[in-house]
Amino acid sequence: MLLELPYITSYDPITTSEGSLDPLGLYLIADRLATKLAPGVRERMTQPRYLTAMALGAHICHPFYSEYADDGFTPAYQVYEWHIVEGFVSKYLQNDPDQIQGLPGIQKATEALQNHLPLRSSRYLKTANVFGFHGVYRTLSTELKVVSEDYIIQEIGHELLLAWQEEQKLHGVYTGNGAWIDKVKLFRNGVNDSMNKAEVARNWYWEVHQEFASYLRPNTIEKKEAQIILKALSSEHQPFRKQMIDFLKSTEGQNAWRNQRSEKQFMQQFKNTADQELKQLLEVIDVYEHFARCFQDAFDSCLHQMSINGKANHNELAEIEAIKRASTELPIVFSKIEEGLAKYDMHHEFIKQFGDFETKMHPKEWVMQMWTHHNKIQKAKGKVGKRNWFERSDDGQYRVYKNNEIHKPVELSNEYLHNYRAIPLWSFLVNLKVVKDGQS
Repeated sequence: MLLELPYITSYDPITTSEGSLDPLGLYLIADRLATKLAPGVRERMTQPRYLTAMALGAHICHPFYSEYADDGFTPAYQVYEWHIVEGFVSKYLQNDPDQIQGLPGIQKATEALQNHLPLRSSRYLKTANVFGFHGVYRTLSTELKVVSEDYIIQEIGHELLLAWQEEQKLHGVYTGNGAWIDKVKLFRNGVNDSMNKAEVARNWYWEVHQEFASYLRPNTIEKKEAQIILKALSSEHQPFRKQMIDFLKSTEGQNAWRNQRSEKQFMQQFKNTADQELKQLLEVIDVYEHFARCFQDAFDSCLHQMSINGKANHNELAEIEAIKRASTELPIVFSKIEEGLAKYDMHHEFIKQFGDFETKMHPKEWVMQMWTHHNKIQKAKGKVGKRNWFERSDDGQYRVYKNNEIHKPVELSNEYLHNYRAIPLWSFLVNLKVVKDGQS
């Protein structure tokens, strides 16, 4: 018997919560595997210099590190971040934007600058504690012991600030009685005043936050500062991450990444150099990615079929090649994934999410099971759930929402669907001047 989705009386383009990303719930396990491979590192990370910026913020905000701005919810470090972002944008956006490439929040800051309005919570990132540079780099900062969760400078943060002070000739910025001790006081007073107003209390072109920003440009890391970050990243305490960095530094690893930029091909070559424990993890990643890719290609191919005429019937979807591939191959790899994930206590989540695809089904049945799964995933998002990417009406047609249409035919792929931190680690090594980017 085929599974049945609930019908709606007619095609009704619901206008509530949009569909969101990850419509099949494939990301969570991939992210946990990537975290196992490279602890602390996240996909959005590109510039290790923000670790030093966070250490400086902990120093600047130390007298009031546990306090909040007058709005009642913005922490001191976030007010410091507003100042640094204003300094970056006002100094470099117009004349030298390459200096701040990849700066989190740059678009919102640009809008505020153009409107001559100071940054504040409502004019910055909606979830700044996640998407601002403190949010993006927080996991790595705490993992490397740069800044603690409660925003206190840790061992590596202390080393970074000493090296930064020495190499940039900023005597007094952290230790000693040099000229920069007075600028720290000015900056600290500026942040404190901004907390009292719950917005930046200095003008966009304030010399102090521009000057601090100029010495924190992401691509100007000097030798000692770079060595401290690289040594922390390559710690023996995280052997998987260390092996990955060591491989990226090697001639073979550099060529493997530069020439192809393919996570799958890179991981296959990386596996040849890995120890036995790491090989097991890489094998689990490989088989899970085969599962994820087949699943996503099948889903996207259905959206494409619906997008041709705005709708498609059940028989048309069941005849799609990607559906046939998924219905055949997912059951084959299911037990291998379950067994591999059990080593890391992730198999329960996998079974809970995807257990309905353990047994082989006819393509027609598989299509219905996929849509039921998608509906379940969307309902579980947030407090009220997210809208499906399609609906099935009482005339038996599947109809895709306009925002989710795919007009270009889906090319079936064997590439990984998710990223496993080769991109941010490579970017780190480029910025630390350990490797050179570009084709070899």
